Amino acid sequence: MPQANNQHNHAMSFGDHLEELRRCLLAAMLGIVPIFIASLYYSRELIRFVTYPVRAALKEAHLPASLQSTGVFETFNASMQIALVFTIILGSPWILWQVWRFIAPGLHDYERRFVHVLLPLSAVLTIASAVFFYTVVLPVILTFMIRWGVMSDLETRQTAPLPPGIQLPEFPVVERDPDNPPLGSAWINRGDQRFNIAMPNDDGGIRVYGVDLAPTATIAPGYRVREYLGMLITMALSFAIAFQTPVVVLMLGWVGIIDVKFLRRFRRHAILASLIAGALLTPGDPVTFALVTAPIYLLYELGGLLLLLLPAKRLAARAGMAAAEDDMSEDPPAIKETRGTPDTLDHAAPSTDPTDTRSDP
Repeated sequence: MPQANNQHNHAMSFGDHLEELRRCLLAAMLGIVPIFIASLYYSRELIRFVTYPVRAALKEAHLPASLQSTGVFETFNASMQIALVFTIILGSPWILWQVWRFIAPGLHDYERRFVHVLLPLSAVLTIASAVFFYTVVLPVILTFMIRWGVMSDLETRQTAPLPPGIQLPEFPVVERDPDNPPLGSAWINRGDQRFNIAMPNDDGGIRVYGVDLAPTATIAPGYRVREYLGMLITMALSFAIAFQTPVVVLMLGWVGIIDVKFLRRFRRHAILASLIAGALLTPGDPVTFALVTAPIYLLYELGGLLLLLLPAKRLAARAGMAAAEDDMSEDPPAIKETRGTPDTLDHAAPSTDPTDTRSDP
């Protein structure tokens, strides 16, 4: 029977377990402090990164490509929130390593092999979910919701001839801001959809001020930073959980609750569950619905394929072979105890007990 590995070579008391847990938690928290400080220092760049999809979608809809901050602490809280999220993401390997240090001594060899498969698989699926959500799903959702949320002004624009002697000013339309614009000059930046004016600043230089341009509309979106980040984190977490389907399938298969035949038999139910998950995670447009539903079902099939290729018996057998090789590499205990001269190994001393009926070898 395989024995649990214990790095201390003795049974630990409950107090020792608590002390070891305290050390691992303290090491995990102290290890991610530098990551949090660096994330907070670069929080502005991180906010620009996470808000790029919504700013690009707004710009594509010819709307002001900026988010609103209506509270005094809203931008600061957003920076702290983004820094904390990136700290957890970047520091997760260190945190998992500390967790592994705490639980590994109490695991058998075959249990360790299961963890060696599940942890890398879960990490890869989590990264894949983040990349898929940020690059594919999020832009489609934002484009659909922005176009749906804009209500153009359908009323006929009232026009009239210009009064005599009045001439409208004309501003040049450029794709990019000019280099070293003259003081007081004005132009329209078509690329950024802004009306810019070169104004003097306090040190005698020139600073460009601008106003976002947008078509007239009855309803126009004005997204807040806090609401956008809350939506982003919630949906990203939902996708990360949904992408753990193969891990769940493997775990249920290894403990004997399901098998490959079960997965094939309930394939229709998996399709229905994928449709329900897609309806909950998307706003309802067909394109986004298909982009979410199809990967979720494919992950179910991936779990079945992995369960077929990596059954529990195969992993346990490999762990048992490795343990047997380790045992064979060491001297047997009996030989260690009787090790001495060749005579003591080849010839046993005769027994003087008259009740001993064993035959002489």
